[in-house]
Amino acid sequence: MASILNYSYIFNFEQDFEHTEIKTWMEEHWRAVCMYASGLYMLVIFGGQAYMANRPKLELRGMLTFWNIALALFSIMGTARTLPEFIHTYSTQGFYHTLCVPSF
Repeated sequence: MASILNYSYIFNFEQDFEHTEIKTWMEEHWRAVCMYASGLYMLVIFGGQAYMANRPKLELRGMLTFWNIALALFSIMGTARTLPEFIHTYSTQGFYHTLCVPSF
């Protein structure tokens, strides 16, 4: 039995999220999604290397610092959003339920 936590604020996209539609779409399209994402990744990596082969290096220290700070803030917000659910499920339902049973 899934319990509903009393979050202090629930975003609209969380409240209105219908997981069955997304799950069905992903079950039907996961191969194409993975292939396109992998192809785009390969194109960016190898195309970027070829493009930059004869060019001077870019000074990206400031941009990379910003990226790392933004990624750290995103990770902190994600942890703050998911940790209460994880702790509650682990303490009330146990290890197996926490990892193997979807809560939606």
